Amino acid sequence: MLKFRSFLDTPNKRKAFRNTLLLIPGIAGDFVIHSDIVRNGFLTKADRVYLILIALLICSSLLHVFLDLYNRSDRSRHHPLNGLVQALEVALVFVGIIIITSTLIDKSPTALLTGLGASAAVLMLIFKDSILGVVSGSV
Repeated sequence: MLKFRSFLDTPNKRKAFRNTLLLIPGIAGDFVIHSDIVRNGFLTKADRVYLILIALLICSSLLHVFLDLYNRSDRSRHHPLNGLVQALEVALVFVGIIIITSTLIDKSPTALLTGLGASAAVLMLIFKDSILGVVSGSV
């Protein structure tokens, strides 16, 4: 029984249950906004952004729960996963920012990523010499 209790203490410590319960107001708001009484574009966007943020919080807390449970095992001494979890969190935040931005401007995330890629290519062409100087060590 003690092991099961400590298994449940990890999600409590990382607030996984609390973050999951935060979905309830967002889902309730979604039902109210999409009813016939209220039709407001700003409220719809705000509710979607709220739900995306809560989904990011849930994914982050689940990643930390997994990491805490993994760190209790003997394999964690030989194969640490802290860097991998941090990289996944950065990727999760990046994807969340792209999705939230595309929600706010009513464009597809692929169109937003295409624009970011094109602007990165233009910046690479503009600052080509500066980047080569930094890489080669002669500024």
